[in-house]
Amino acid sequence: MKKTNEIDAGDLELESFQEEEKPLSNKLDEIFRPLVRKYYSEKIFHEKFIETQYGPFSKYLDEYSKSPYFLKLIAPSGTGEIQNYLVEKFLFKDNIIKLDEKLREYSENIVGLPDNWDEEGSKAITIEAWNHTTTLLRKILYDLWYNGFDISIPLVLPNTDGSFDIDWETEEFQLLLTIPANIKELVHIYGEKSGQPEYELEVRINYELVQGVIVEWMKKIL
Repeated sequence: MKKTNEIDAGDLELESFQEEEKPLSNKLDEIFRPLVRKYYSEKIFHEKFIETQYGPFSKYLDEYSKSPYFLKLIAPSGTGEIQNYLVEKFLFKDNIIKLDEKLREYSENIVGLPDNWDEEGSKAITIEAWNHTTTLLRKILYDLWYNGFDISIPLVLPNTDGSFDIDWETEEFQLLLTIPANIKELVHIYGEKSGQPEYELEVRINYELVQGVIVEWMKKIL
């Protein structure tokens, strides 16, 4: 297969949620100040907490994140936006590096393929289809990692109709998500847990519902 269009790596959303990063400092301050007062004033970092009264608390997140109390502190802390920020910047940096490397590897020689790339009438593999597929994958992985599930990075493969498959095959379970090129179309999900047919899952649902369904299913089987 020959790729006819060169794709700038900057077009690929390999670091999603970046656009949400800048306004988070104030939100983190508002959420964490009372929580830090509750958890830290009688335990650790008391002096550092006093200093935060005079500067953004987010400056100290890297230090706080090494504390055994940190997960207790952030567990009730609110929005998915902040959860994604914490996962990317503090809690699972090694996982994120591996994920970025895998996604770059998967995208090579795939994203930007034109119509008829298989010489059998296939549809183009677009940047848009790739981006909304990998954005969904990130949301699912971040949610599971944040909640303590050591879930592996799946394969991401193109289909001849322009869609992408997100495919987990492990000793414990199999899970296949087929993400259409047009996200207004339904996402097909098939999952099964090895040796336990009662956990079989097969549905077609709207794109925006997929994360919640997958995360809840994973929590039941893992």
